[in-house]
Amino acid sequence: MNPSQKTTVKISLDYFNISSSKRILFLLYKLNELAENGYDVCVEWHYRKEDEDMYEVGQDYAYMVRVPFEFMEYQDPDLALA
Repeated sequence: MNPSQKTTVKISLDYFNISSSKRILFLLYKLNELAENGYDVCVEWHYRKEDEDMYEVGQDYAYMVRVPFEFMEYQDPDLALA
């Protein structure tokens, strides 16, 4: 494995189920391993301004790992990952 020195993962979801949640957590644990090995890793958690639940889910994930999270609010007409 030859990771980049800096990795930013952008996540923008409208919905996910239990299976997806497990895969997201698996990905975050892998990012955690990179961070523990000295790599610069962060997660951009994009969520709609009106979707407080998705914001809270991001907060829960951020609590479970040591990877820094940046929470980015957007409004529906905006493109979250532009």
